[in-house]
Amino acid sequence: MEHWHYVSSSHRLIDVETDPALIRRVRHRLLMVPFAYLFAIVVSLLNTTIGLLLYVLIPIVYIQRVSVSIVVTSAKPQNPGIE
Repeated sequence: MEHWHYVSSSHRLIDVETDPALIRRVRHRLLMVPFAYLFAIVVSLLNTTIGLLLYVLIPIVYIQRVSVSIVVTSAKPQNPGIE
Protein backbone atom coordinates (compact mmCIF):
# COMPACT_ATOMS: atom_id res chain seq x y z
CA MET A 1 0.00 0.00 0.00
CA GLU A 2 2.77 2.42 0.88
CA HIS A 3 4.44 1.75 -2.46
CA TRP A 4 1.27 2.57 -4.38
CA HIS A 5 0.79 5.75 -2.38
CA TYR A 6 4.32 6.87 -3.23
CA VAL A 7 3.97 5.97 -6.89
CA SER A 8 0.54 7.54 -7.39
CA SER A 9 0.74 10.67 -5.25
CA SER A 10 1.53 13.67 -7.42
CA HIS A 11 1.92 11.17 -10.31
CA ARG A 12 5.52 10.53 -9.31
CA LEU A 13 6.00 7.30 -11.22
CA ILE A 14 2.80 6.94 -13.23
CA ASP A 15 1.47 8.75 -16.26
CA VAL A 16 -0.03 12.16 -15.56
CA GLU A 17 -3.09 11.19 -17.59
CA THR A 18 -3.85 8.17 -15.41
CA ASP A 19 -7.51 8.22 -14.43
CA PRO A 20 -7.94 9.33 -10.79
CA ALA A 21 -10.76 6.79 -10.43
CA LEU A 22 -8.33 4.03 -11.36
CA ILE A 23 -5.86 5.27 -8.76
CA ARG A 24 -8.61 5.19 -6.10
CA ARG A 25 -9.76 1.70 -7.16
CA VAL A 26 -6.25 0.32 -6.85
CA ARG A 27 -5.80 2.01 -3.47
CA HIS A 28 -9.09 0.53 -2.18
CA ARG A 29 -8.26 -2.91 -3.55
CA LEU A 30 -4.89 -2.83 -1.80
CA LEU A 31 -6.54 -1.78 1.48
CA MET A 32 -9.05 -4.64 1.35
CA VAL A 33 -6.40 -7.32 1.84
CA PRO A 34 -5.09 -6.23 5.28
CA PHE A 35 -8.65 -5.76 6.53
CA ALA A 36 -9.64 -9.19 5.23
CA TYR A 37 -6.74 -10.76 7.11
CA LEU A 38 -7.62 -8.79 10.24
CA PHE A 39 -11.14 -10.18 9.96
CA ALA A 40 -9.69 -13.68 9.54
CA ILE A 41 -7.65 -13.22 12.73
CA VAL A 42 -10.75 -12.24 14.70
CA VAL A 43 -12.71 -15.16 13.25
CA SER A 44 -9.88 -17.56 14.06
CA LEU A 45 -10.15 -16.58 17.72
CA LEU A 46 -13.73 -17.80 17.63
CA ASN A 47 -13.39 -20.75 15.26
CA THR A 48 -9.98 -21.97 14.14
CA THR A 49 -11.26 -24.01 11.19
CA ILE A 50 -13.14 -21.11 9.63
CA GLY A 51 -10.18 -18.81 10.30
CA LEU A 52 -7.82 -21.16 8.45
CA LEU A 53 -10.32 -21.45 5.62
CA LEU A 54 -10.38 -17.67 5.32
CA TYR A 55 -6.58 -17.59 5.20
CA VAL A 56 -6.73 -19.95 2.22
CA LEU A 57 -9.62 -18.19 0.48
CA ILE A 58 -8.44 -14.57 0.76
CA PRO A 59 -5.54 -14.86 -1.73
CA ILE A 60 -7.62 -16.99 -4.10
CA VAL A 61 -10.43 -14.44 -4.18
CA TYR A 62 -7.97 -11.55 -4.48
CA ILE A 63 -6.09 -13.13 -7.40
CA GLN A 64 -9.36 -14.00 -9.14
CA ARG A 65 -10.69 -10.45 -8.79
CA VAL A 66 -7.44 -8.90 -10.01
CA SER A 67 -7.27 -11.18 -13.05
CA VAL A 68 -10.90 -10.37 -13.96
CA SER A 69 -10.31 -6.63 -13.61
CA ILE A 70 -7.20 -6.86 -15.80
CA VAL A 71 -9.18 -8.58 -18.53
CA VAL A 72 -11.99 -6.00 -18.32
CA THR A 73 -9.56 -3.08 -18.29
CA SER A 74 -7.54 -4.40 -21.22
CA ALA A 75 -10.73 -4.92 -23.24
CA LYS A 76 -11.52 -1.20 -23.17
CA PRO A 77 -10.27 0.81 -26.15
CA GLN A 78 -7.26 2.96 -25.37
CA ASN A 79 -8.30 5.78 -27.72
CA PRO A 80 -12.09 5.86 -27.99
CA GLY A 81 -11.98 8.32 -30.93
CA ILE A 82 -9.89 5.97 -33.09
CA GLU A 83 -11.51 2.83 -34.48
